[in-house]
Amino acid sequence: MTDLFIRKLKPQGIRTSYSDAQQIGLRLRVGANGHLTFAYHGRALNGTKKTVTIGDYPTWSLKAAREEAERIRRELKEGKDPNEEKRRLREEAASEKVTLRDVLDDYEAKMAGQQRIWTRSPKGRCEARLRIDAVFDKLLDRPVSDITVDDFAKGMRTYEPRQNRGKATAHGQTSRARSYLIKPLDWAARRNKFRKAGAGREPKVNTPDIRDTHDFAEDDPTITGKRTRVLSGAELAKVLPYLRYPAPKELKLVDVTTQDLRPVAMRFILLTAARRQEVIDMRWCDVDFEAGKWFKPKVKSKGQERSQVLPLSDEALRILTCLPGYQDRHSNAYVFANEAGGPAGNFQRANDAIKRESGTSDWHRHDLRRTASQIMLELNTPPMIVDTILAHTNALTKTGASNSIDHYAEVTRKIMLHVEDPQKIALDRLAAALDAFERMSEEEIKELERREEIELRRKR
Repeated sequence: MTDLFIRKLKPQGIRTSYSDAQQIGLRLRVGANGHLTFAYHGRALNGTKKTVTIGDYPTWSLKAAREEAERIRRELKEGKDPNEEKRRLREEAASEKVTLRDVLDDYEAKMAGQQRIWTRSPKGRCEARLRIDAVFDKLLDRPVSDITVDDFAKGMRTYEPRQNRGKATAHGQTSRARSYLIKPLDWAARRNKFRKAGAGREPKVNTPDIRDTHDFAEDDPTITGKRTRVLSGAELAKVLPYLRYPAPKELKLVDVTTQDLRPVAMRFILLTAARRQEVIDMRWCDVDFEAGKWFKPKVKSKGQERSQVLPLSDEALRILTCLPGYQDRHSNAYVFANEAGGPAGNFQRANDAIKRESGTSDWHRHDLRRTASQIMLELNTPPMIVDTILAHTNALTKTGASNSIDHYAEVTRKIMLHVEDPQKIALDRLAAALDAFERMSEEEIKELERREEIELRRKR
């Protein structure tokens, strides 16, 4: 092979190659369009065939290609893999350009539909990105491999929310953003649970471990971790009249109040002890009116994904039959839909309006679920039944029973069709208790408030 020989080569319409007689293993590949590329063909130490691309001609001269081919030959005999080294260098070069925003975009695309916090709402936003982008906005467009743990710590320390809802600090927000960011950074660096081949990002990007930053919420006495707020009886008596359909006009939620289903959806949360997102995602095809049951395709759980079949109280079924979509009941339509037919959203606005008109404060939607649970327990409902309704875990595991008992329980339910479901009994009693609170007169509410205040002072 000579330079003159190479320059005289013409395209043949098919790919061809020529071996160099001077440097064993060096080949010149001629593409169908005449593109010329040097490559080395040889065997590794274990005898396997290896092809290593050297580069294009004339960028690589014949002399330089021969020297590179000899170097590759020696590396292969020493047991090294030149292709792996080239791949590593390419990944390092690529990682220098990957920004934090790129990593988050890639992880969001990967997890969308698998994890709710990484799945976008109809408004085009996902929970995790809202928190992370707000707290670490100044770092988003920096190469992620250049960001240090000190940079992340500074972002959390200096973060100031645009809307301060009466809180002295933003440590709760920064703590949540920090928690959400752990997995995308681990995934990009193939760290911890993503260390197995194929589990992490391709190509790998070196990222800092945000676990090495301090969580400022740990030192904030106003952040106590697990929330335990439940509404008192007097608060329920004040709130319940606003949780109905059509939405009370005094709430001033939308121009056409008959289309606002958020208040009655909050009543449904109380009646079923369901999570807000489960109610939002509820579709007409999930409700068996004949059996009086609600099928939840997915309930929040640790480990393996689970579904739930929840019997509905007579009051919960009555509410569903009064909703505007009940008569048509399009199979895939949302039960608690917005005006456009999508899932109801912005419950915070409805929550604030109800607190304003009812004269109550310091509670949100999830507290309704906790309140329903507390009422059932105070009505002497067995804790295992309450756990089953809440779908926290498989309640039978708390009794020490084996997993096989699930099958026995399922067979028993089919045989004893005449026996009323204990969950249905508990939810009917819950509905009756809520009805009693709603029917209280102003004088009864005042008396209840007085007794609750005395009990509160006694506990203190």
